[in-house]
Amino acid sequence: MEQCGGTIGKTTFPNGKVLIFRDVRYPYEYFGSFKNNRRVIQDYPKGVPELRREVLFRSENMTAGELDAVMRQLILKHRSNDPNIGYNLRPAHHQH
Repeated sequence: MEQCGGTIGKTTFPNGKVLIFRDVRYPYEYFGSFKNNRRVIQDYPKGVPELRREVLFRSENMTAGELDAVMRQLILKHRSNDPNIGYNLRPAHHQH
C-alpha cells in the first residue's frame, strides 16, 4: 500500500459538539466536511458560525487505511458519533 500521511483533527462547534476529520493534504488545510451533514444542518439551518479547530494526530508515513483506523479510534474516544456529543455519522452510534 502507498504511504500518504495526513492529519486527523477535531472541529468544535459553538454548541460544543465536535466533528473528527481526516485530511491527507499537507499542510493541514481541510476542517471536516459538514456542509451536507444532516445533524449540522439541523443545528445550524442558517449556516455555521465560527469554529474552533485542533490537530489530534499527524503522520507523514501512514497509508489511508491506517489513518482511517486512527480516525475511527478518535471518533470513538471523543464519542463524536453520538448525536448528543458530535456530528460524525460513522461509525454508527448505538445507544445502550
